[in-house]
Amino acid sequence: MEPPQTAADGLRVNAAEQQVTLQAPIEGAYDLYLWLEDTAGNATLDSMQTLPDALRFDVTPPGLTVSFIPQPNAAGWWRSDIAATIVANDTMSGVADVTWQLDDQDPVVGSYAPISGDGDHTFVARSVDNAGNASQSEHIIRIDTLPPTAQLFALGNYSAQPNIPVRWSGEDPGDPQRSSGLAGYDVQVRVGTAGVWQPWLDATNLTQSTYSAQRGEKVSFRVRARDAAGNISPWSEAGGSNSVFVDPIVNGSFLTNNWDGWNTEDGLQMAIIQEVDLQPGSVVPAARLGSRIYQACAASGPDMLPTPLCGDTWSGVSQTITVPGLQELPSPKLEVWYRVQTYDQVTTSSPIWDVECPVNPPPAFRWVDSFDVSVTKQGAITPDLLLREGNELPQFPEPIEFRDLGWQLATFDLTPYAGQTVTLDFSSHNRLDNRFNTWTDVTGIRVRGGVRRVFLPLTNVGSPAQPPEQLVCWPNGSINAPQTTVPADMLPDAGGDLAPDGPPRGELR
Repeated sequence: MEPPQTAADGLRVNAAEQQVTLQAPIEGAYDLYLWLEDTAGNATLDSMQTLPDALRFDVTPPGLTVSFIPQPNAAGWWRSDIAATIVANDTMSGVADVTWQLDDQDPVVGSYAPISGDGDHTFVARSVDNAGNASQSEHIIRIDTLPPTAQLFALGNYSAQPNIPVRWSGEDPGDPQRSSGLAGYDVQVRVGTAGVWQPWLDATNLTQSTYSAQRGEKVSFRVRARDAAGNISPWSEAGGSNSVFVDPIVNGSFLTNNWDGWNTEDGLQMAIIQEVDLQPGSVVPAARLGSRIYQACAASGPDMLPTPLCGDTWSGVSQTITVPGLQELPSPKLEVWYRVQTYDQVTTSSPIWDVECPVNPPPAFRWVDSFDVSVTKQGAITPDLLLREGNELPQFPEPIEFRDLGWQLATFDLTPYAGQTVTLDFSSHNRLDNRFNTWTDVTGIRVRGGVRRVFLPLTNVGSPAQPPEQLVCWPNGSINAPQTTVPADMLPDAGGDLAPDGPPRGELR
């Protein structure tokens, strides 16, 4: 505002009043000019007094900003201690005071505030200018420094199916009023022992899912949890029980009630049966290789076995797989449950067969009816025989008895075939003659690793199978015998029909 130019300028005030109310046009600081005028009206600016900035007008609160280091995440949470910096400014009367207050603590003078402690806090910053105008800034501070916990539920180390169910859980520890709460999980998968961890489920709210693996793979899983503050738990690997080997064999227990996954050879008929003796109280699908329909002693007619003299007829299943490498499965094993039921023997050394089926030189013994397990390497012609199982008790002289060898578990070491593509074959054979029927039930075929501890009864599993109508048959002399009989001199000797060298066997337990 410009100073007065003449004594007539300004506002006249009665000397007796000694005070006057002035109104500034706008906010700011103004100079005050004072001069006297007598009762006669004489006045001059020569005696004027100037009071610089005598009139100050400020009604605007000071500016106030608060910044935090570090910044909160998108959800408004911190996961560490915080430093708050307060900046106040006032272009009119100037800042007189800056204070801050945390929760219900006493106010503190200053522009720097350390904030710590998990939970919700109320932080208030205040500033007052020299005119008495005040500013206040209030903030809700949410701190969570504790990471959540995650737990991967233990997985079985073997799966017959490629779809693997995986479950996990987690929690945010501490006082629920102070924690930010779970925000989600990260789940990773690794294929193979030497594979790298790959994301499977990121930032998911699920606590279970099913992973689709490939057969013959070893897959591992791990999980971690995140809370709303951004804290991350360590990876959970279920104490090492986080790896699953997926069986390369398809439908090894015939749960589909058909031949899915298998190649079949149906020389003696075959069928899927519902077995009740392997696991008492349960019905278990099994493959019957062969058939009970063939009469034990029939030498002719429709019920006779189709095996030609000196020949070999069989029913079997086979499947080509790749045996896992030793790095993935250090001790690969093949398991199979089987049950041989027969009227015949596994070997014979009767000289009659040197006449009927001459071989030069004559063998020490001949294979008759058996259940065979073999493995053939890719490109090989001759299979490796792992098991040849049959009745080792003599069946002659007549009557020919029905033999049920009961359910047995055979285990074979596949280490020599590790990393190779092979064909596994399981077959029930009738050899040399077309009589004395044999059939085999199989199930639970699988490849797995490690030592499997199974507590089994000391005797064969299951009750004796329901036999065919005839428990015995009489090839000669019986009124029930067929018209075509075997001459007595063609029957094997009772004491000489087992081979001196036993057949190859798996590890039976």
